[in-house]
Amino acid sequence: MSSAVAALRPPAGTATYAASRLLPGVSGLLMVVLVLRLVGTTTYGTYTVALAVAYFAGNLTTGWYRQAALRFAGDRTLDADALPAWSTRGALLTSAAVSAGLLRLLDEHAGSGLLLATAVVTAVTAHQSMIVTLLQCRIEPRRVLLAEGLRAVLQLLVPCLALLLLAPRPEVLLLSVGAGVAVSVLPFRAGRPADSSGPERTHGLQVLYSWWGYGWPLSLWLSVATVHQLADRVLIARWVGDGAAGTYAAVYDVLNGGLAMCLFPVTMAAQPLISRLWNEGRAAEAMAANARAMQTQIVVFLLVLVLVLALRGRLVALVLPGGGKGQVGLVLPILLGAFAWQLSLSVHKRLELERRSRTMLLFLLLATAVNLAANAALLRPYGAVAAAWTTCASAGLYLGLCVAWRLRRRRSGGAFPCLTS
Repeated sequence: MSSAVAALRPPAGTATYAASRLLPGVSGLLMVVLVLRLVGTTTYGTYTVALAVAYFAGNLTTGWYRQAALRFAGDRTLDADALPAWSTRGALLTSAAVSAGLLRLLDEHAGSGLLLATAVVTAVTAHQSMIVTLLQCRIEPRRVLLAEGLRAVLQLLVPCLALLLLAPRPEVLLLSVGAGVAVSVLPFRAGRPADSSGPERTHGLQVLYSWWGYGWPLSLWLSVATVHQLADRVLIARWVGDGAAGTYAAVYDVLNGGLAMCLFPVTMAAQPLISRLWNEGRAAEAMAANARAMQTQIVVFLLVLVLVLALRGRLVALVLPGGGKGQVGLVLPILLGAFAWQLSLSVHKRLELERRSRTMLLFLLLATAVNLAANAALLRPYGAVAAAWTTCASAGLYLGLCVAWRLRRRRSGGAFPCLTS
């Protein structure tokens, strides 16, 4: 019995990380409800499409940094402080330019104000994610809690005040979200020396080469993951309308955000621990910690599933103005898809550790292709509920491919190579 209890014990720091997700999660749920009532589903639909573009561009241009930081946590030869300062600044500027250009391609009627607001929120949110990732890698859960708590409060208060005082427009909403996030990271911006010369510069370029070599496939993975998770609302907006996209996105954001609030703290606490164990040559312990994290997530999800299904009608009525008639059918597929996705982040951990990022990317490309093809075939005749089920099915496909790879790896008796060199 004691071994069974130990197997389900969450990693150290999970409680603090849970608190760091609780306030942002609650503020995110409140923001959906309040913003919908301040701007309506059509404006919310425009906002959520622009935000999806911002997340895509941020992941494409800065995802390599965040993933490499997690992978090389505890490796002193590849410390983040050795990176050239221009590399991170350039990534953030590129993210802003990419988001504005992409939004223009998706919506030829997007005005300069919307493009500028999207560029700003892209760079700011990407910067905040990079800072929080570094705090997580350095195993500073209390500072992560403070950073995320500040973001949660400001990202709720600033947009609501801006919408009340200015105008209920998507540009105002995006810029106010960016302002709240920007202020929240100010206490955590560590001063950095100017780019040096000589041996230090050479070492910095070597570290950048290692981080980029590992991380660029994961930047692609993260950007494709954004397409996988958020393309449905873009397609709904294009083929059905911004109002339908806003309604769908509101239900999705509440369910996905609420589940992430319950499950992602386990992932946040486990990832740096697993990487450190692996980098220290303790691969079996790393995989044991990974297994405990997955077991914990499954137990928590089953409890959440029972509760949400029992209250789904009231939940949808609370989220959507007018009671959300006809939207209850979205709840089950969105919740199942969100769980499949959250669990896959732990299941594919060994692929990350063995630096098989290209295999991860291939699996996700297959799942995303299925998602897009199914949406193209089913969205117009069946509406938003089809998008919910196709996202659920494609998330399950990615999870299944990762599980199959792990099982095959186990059957083949693959060794746990130490990849610190």
